[in-house]
Amino acid sequence: MKQMTYANVKVHNEIALCSVTNREIKEKIEKEFLKNRISYCEKWEEPGLLRRLLGSRPECTICINEMQREKAEEVFNSLNLGNKVEMIGKPVEKTYF
Repeated sequence: MKQMTYANVKVHNEIALCSVTNREIKEKIEKEFLKNRISYCEKWEEPGLLRRLLGSRPECTICINEMQREKAEEVFNSLNLGNKVEMIGKPVEKTYF
C-alpha cells in the first residue's frame, strides 16, 4: 500500500460572513444554511470584563467557505434580517490551527 504524502501548504479559504449577538437570529440563519446545504462554522468571542459589566453579549461570527459565498449571501438576504446582523464579508484574519 502506497503511503499518502501531504503538502505543507495550508488552505485558508474561510470568509467571515456576519456577526450576531442574538441567539434566535443565529439559529434562524443556521437553519436556512442547513436547509440549503451551506457549510459554516461559528466562532464565539466573549466580551471582556468591562464590556460584560456594560451589558454586552457574547458575539458569534458565522464563517463560510469562499466557494459558497454567492449562495450563502443569497440565502442570507432572503431572511430579511435588516439591521439585526452586522455583515462582514471579509476573509478571516485569525487562524485556529
